Amino acid sequence: MAVTAVKTWVAGEILTASDLNGEFANIYDNGQDLAWPATKEKDFDGQKLILDADGDTSLTSDTDDQLDWEIGGTDLIKWTAGVYEYTSVDAGSAIGPLLKIYRNSASAADADFIGGLYFDGNDDAGTPAQVTYASIEAQIDDSGAGSEDATFLLKTMVAGTLTTQIDISSGAVAVTPPLNASGGGALTGTFTGVTQSASDNSTKLATTAYVDATGGGNVSNTGTPVDGQLAVWTDATTIEGTSDFTFDGADLTIYNAVNDGNPEIRLGAADAEELHVQVVYESGTQLLEYVLFTTDVASGTADRGLYRFNVDGTDILDIDDGGLVLTGSVVLSGTVDGRDVAADGAVIDGLGTSSTVDTGVTSGLVPLVGTKSATLALAGLVEQSTSAENIAGTDDTVFPSVAGAKEMIDTHASGGDAIFSNQYSGGF
Repeated sequence: MAVTAVKTWVAGEILTASDLNGEFANIYDNGQDLAWPATKEKDFDGQKLILDADGDTSLTSDTDDQLDWEIGGTDLIKWTAGVYEYTSVDAGSAIGPLLKIYRNSASAADADFIGGLYFDGNDDAGTPAQVTYASIEAQIDDSGAGSEDATFLLKTMVAGTLTTQIDISSGAVAVTPPLNASGGGALTGTFTGVTQSASDNSTKLATTAYVDATGGGNVSNTGTPVDGQLAVWTDATTIEGTSDFTFDGADLTIYNAVNDGNPEIRLGAADAEELHVQVVYESGTQLLEYVLFTTDVASGTADRGLYRFNVDGTDILDIDDGGLVLTGSVVLSGTVDGRDVAADGAVIDGLGTSSTVDTGVTSGLVPLVGTKSATLALAGLVEQSTSAENIAGTDDTVFPSVAGAKEMIDTHASGGDAIFSNQYSGGF
């Protein structure tokens, strides 16, 4: 406040010691200590405290409850209760205003923290305690001259602990909590993270996709998604997953739990050029009856749409319009048409090492394989005579040759005339 005089003087009045003492006591008692260093408060009453030689840098409080800092004749800093305002009047493109925090260390080293901004508040205890709820911190990674690296940390309080949520370093940006890009936009570059686990949500990148769909607006999911489900369009603006259509990273599963559902997979270029693999149920049920493989082709060229089986780089089997074309050996086991493959195979293999083969039967039908066994007489089975003819008719174990049969007929014919001419001597 301003100092007021104790006494008003009039012309010719004598100044006494008492008057002077009273005036100085008034100044002292009102807190206007003129001594320096000051021992009492000084009231500037809204006037400037000039700090430099040319008078254009000062502190003032000509607005109630506001501190103004004038630099170069302009108020650049205004400080009110809870608000600090720093103004730049530079009309150029340089950075401004600029707040610089300088850690002037004589022994800078890697991992040194060089500054921070802390945001504190109270907790709700009966006697509130001051708590840092969030902070911004800077740290040196590499202090080497010419190769300097740094880390910038954004932290928030998590369950009572100040926790790094975003870590920006020279090598990567690490985001600890789930990233929700609700505002849209584009993500570019390379994204890496820990190995995903179906049971650990902290290893997953959870995103909500908004796609500008033709004929519709933004896309949203229908129902509650479950891990492994493959989503499909259900209308112009929604996608939906189902437990009957899943992929767990190894197995693709397609179910259709409906009577006569007969689920089918199609591969190809169009409806007329495709492969069908279909599971066919028993009529009116969901019981698997058979699996149907079908190919559709528009061309009339033979063998289009054939099935080809290639094993380890070699074509082994083709199934085409004409049937089966097999390359390589066939190995069978069990029975084929009621016959034991292993036993019959042994008989067939024996033909290569024996001149006679025991047919294994004594009457009836005889397999037409090999020759009659020398040690086994078979009813109704005879050998061709080794002589030119057999006219005695007593040996029923051989039959005559063609020449012998001709001679026998000619001999017994009436009149003695030959029935067969020589032109038939070569065969009958």
